[in-house]
Amino acid sequence: MSIIQSNFNSITEKYAKTSSWAVWNNTNLSDVSFIEANKDILNSRLVGIGLNISGELSYNWQNFHGGKHDRKLAYALNESHFKGAYLTDLFKNINQKDSKILIDNIGANLSIINKHIDTFCEEMMDIGVNDKTIFLIFGVEKSYLGQIISNLIKSKFQNNQFVYHYHYSYYKLTDKDWVEGLWKKIGISNNFEEIRNKYQ
Repeated sequence: MSIIQSNFNSITEKYAKTSSWAVWNNTNLSDVSFIEANKDILNSRLVGIGLNISGELSYNWQNFHGGKHDRKLAYALNESHFKGAYLTDLFKNINQKDSKILIDNIGANLSIINKHIDTFCEEMMDIGVNDKTIFLIFGVEKSYLGQIISNLIKSKFQNNQFVYHYHYSYYKLTDKDWVEGLWKKIGISNNFEEIRNKYQ
């Protein structure tokens, strides 16, 4: 039994209102009951990291499930060996749809940033991250999140691979381009049209 299965209840209590897992019901992407029903496959082989949550959640593990662009995550991960991976945000309990406002409010305030980094590192310990875990950053390296990861977090996980990719809401990429671009970076070989058709 993995650290996630043995500590699922405590992980749920601490992080279920801010984080989630790469497990989706392909007939209803917002069905979070599907996560606990499949908790035997939850893992920390890959950890997806966003900047912050856009709004308060009504249900446990609702983050990354049922939002406007979350289908892209399902296409990319739900039919791969990274199914069951962990998904979280760096800044916890800061509900803000407009990332520019969040960035303006926090900026380079290291006391706030380091507080959230400490929480993130504790979270990673709780889910059993190890040297083989891949960190997938939902933002390019020059983004605000990317810079925090590169300058303040990467050194804490020196043996891990960090992959930076456009946020899944990035409007200049089609679903196909975003998904296939991510697959190339993390070593997934799949047929996009076949995958997408499973979610029609």
